[in-house]
Amino acid sequence: MNFLMLLVDRCRILWLQGICQEYQRLLRELNQIVLAEAIATIELTEKQQQAIAEKVKEMTGAKQVELKTRIDPNILGGLVVKVGSQVIDISLREQLRRLANSLMK
Repeated sequence: MNFLMLLVDRCRILWLQGICQEYQRLLRELNQIVLAEAIATIELTEKQQQAIAEKVKEMTGAKQVELKTRIDPNILGGLVVKVGSQVIDISLREQLRRLANSLMK
């Protein structure tokens, strides 16, 4: 509460969201938790989410994975997984794009 009051007194309460995000990032780093986002065309089952989390653990060497899921019908099918700046795109849209590029060459 004192910290919040200090932000208000110093007219920096607008920075609260950024402060909270940075705190969460540092906490994840300390606890070796990786933040990953999975984008699919349909809702993923619990089993699918666990499988994705296990693969991300293997890739990153993290102890835990905090997985957020999102639905995007524009990817047509498949899955896109984002871990930090790394993107694993196995969506149908990406495969069609690659096929079109290879046919154009």
